[in-house]
Amino acid sequence: MSKSFKKKMIFLLTFFLCLILIGMFVFLRYQGVLGTYMRLIGHKYVEVEINEAYEEKGIMIHKNFQSITKNIHIQSNVNTEKLGQYEISYTFENQQIVRYVNVKDTQPPVMTLIEDAHMILFQNEPYEEAGVEIYDNSKEDLMSKLKITHHIDPSVIGEYKVNYTVSDQAGNHSELERIVEVVENPLSMNLHYHYDELDNQRQGWWIKKANDHERKPPTYDQKLMEQYQTYYIGEDEKTIYLTFDEGGKDKTYIKEITDILNNHDVDATYFLTRNYILKEADFMRELSASGHEIGNHTRTHPDMTQLANAQGSELFVKELMETQRAIYEVTKKMPPLIFRFPKGDFSLRCLAMVSDLGYRTYFWSHAYDDYSADVSKEAAYNNLISHLHQGAIYLLHPANKGNYEAMEDFILEAKRQGYSFELVSQIKKV
Repeated sequence: MSKSFKKKMIFLLTFFLCLILIGMFVFLRYQGVLGTYMRLIGHKYVEVEINEAYEEKGIMIHKNFQSITKNIHIQSNVNTEKLGQYEISYTFENQQIVRYVNVKDTQPPVMTLIEDAHMILFQNEPYEEAGVEIYDNSKEDLMSKLKITHHIDPSVIGEYKVNYTVSDQAGNHSELERIVEVVENPLSMNLHYHYDELDNQRQGWWIKKANDHERKPPTYDQKLMEQYQTYYIGEDEKTIYLTFDEGGKDKTYIKEITDILNNHDVDATYFLTRNYILKEADFMRELSASGHEIGNHTRTHPDMTQLANAQGSELFVKELMETQRAIYEVTKKMPPLIFRFPKGDFSLRCLAMVSDLGYRTYFWSHAYDDYSADVSKEAAYNNLISHLHQGAIYLLHPANKGNYEAMEDFILEAKRQGYSFELVSQIKKV
């Protein structure tokens, strides 16, 4: 055996012996044979967000091959409700170790707008700040630190920004923005009356029914209808426009019908009177949120031809404008300017006045005697299906139980035949 080989062997043996001795030392130290062994479970330096629960990990103590769980004195001043650095000391016999807990705040305040992010303000009406709600994990009341800035001029039509900023005690900063749009006040709308030369003879809208699913021409002058933005049918496509007229009858199935429409992803147009809109404000918001549209069916459901004169023109305007205002007040959205005459009674003069108010008038290409509440499901379904035609605008009354009971089957059959459903406001302008 060579001399160099012996040296290598001695070195290796010495090395492994040292490793064994070190391992034995660590083992005995860990088991507390060489003295009580104390070690923190987890980190020595811990960070926790303010007002979040601090999870105590504890310590590990070994002495003479035994795990110690008793007679350990723990002293802590940790207060997670207040920023700062705290200590937790663990004492056993004459030994002590310390953990440091830093309570910090790194999360910015959370602001939530009260009411909509895009608000409508009618011209010359005072702006009333809706405000925000503020939540901060420090539970600090930050309303006194909230800063609101804007340059809204209610007299000038336009779009304005309202900025909200706030900082908490730790310097965390949040910003939020709201858009306020100043628009013309419907109640300030008026017409310069100059319509005496136009015929005011009352007419009732009617249309020949599509017995073979054909599109019937209007029974009124087509050129006048185009001139005054008046519609009775949509494009020559497989599209149906469901419309419901509701004046607030005691018994109605309008909500049940709406549930069916929503279940089948069908949008519809509801022509409603002002009192019903205000009375059913929550339902109006549900309609709007579900994708339906609310049309103007006047304030009091009058014969509009009786107001289409120099003496009644102001009331004529109010019938539409107060209803338009009511739709906004309950939905917080500007309604589409779509109108239907009560009972379908109109005149050329009325068409012109409604058009000059910025509205489009919608009659229908199919309706039936559904005013009676005792129409059966079968009768309603057969009437709806047998007169189906492209671009059909259906006039229906929710007070009719038959319409409600037949609605789902009608929708399914119409879709099976390739028809889709849209809102009347989606009909292309003439």
